Amino acid sequence: MRKYPKKIRKMRGTRTCGYGRVGQHRKTGQRAGRGKTTQWKKSKKTLYLKQKELGFPDPDWKMGKTGFKRPQDINRINKTNTLNVKDLDQDQVYLEIENRIRTTDITDKIVRLKVANIPQYVYNSLDFRRITELKSQAFHLDLRFEKKEEREKAFTAETTIYKLPLEFKQYLNQAVVENLNKDRLLELGLKYLSEQKTADL
Repeated sequence: MRKYPKKIRKMRGTRTCGYGRVGQHRKTGQRAGRGKTTQWKKSKKTLYLKQKELGFPDPDWKMGKTGFKRPQDINRINKTNTLNVKDLDQDQVYLEIENRIRTTDITDKIVRLKVANIPQYVYNSLDFRRITELKSQAFHLDLRFEKKEEREKAFTAETTIYKLPLEFKQYLNQAVVENLNKDRLLELGLKYLSEQKTADL
């Protein structure tokens, strides 16, 4: 038979049952976590030091951070030479990127390729779907574009002109049209866009 009543009987009706502010005595914060996390240097530090003095083997309590170590076969990053595309258009930029990737063995490797001095209007007109297809061979292809700083804003009109042929091609490839020659329509459309470009210039 119990001699004294439980302390909880006295604490009934109080908000925190004697544990101070709200939020204490929840989960495992009071005892410094579960298992072998940080107890050896907090609540069970004396036990750890005592075992060490008595000659017991050290437990699996380790100091410092431990994390994931990447396998050595994918830890090597292949840095290719920087591409300078200062005076190239969007098609030539794509061909340069494709040639650099084709000539480099990127199978199951991490590759970093930097494209420097690319104008803003050329970057906006790039077909990133085709570039994404080139990345499929590598484990990871880090393609970084370093845009060219242009003080003059004379290319704002050219941005839309360069982008229209590419958008027109993509639209025709995706559109489902019956009884219509897409090649002929593409030829006429590109011819019209080139005429408008020369007229604007």
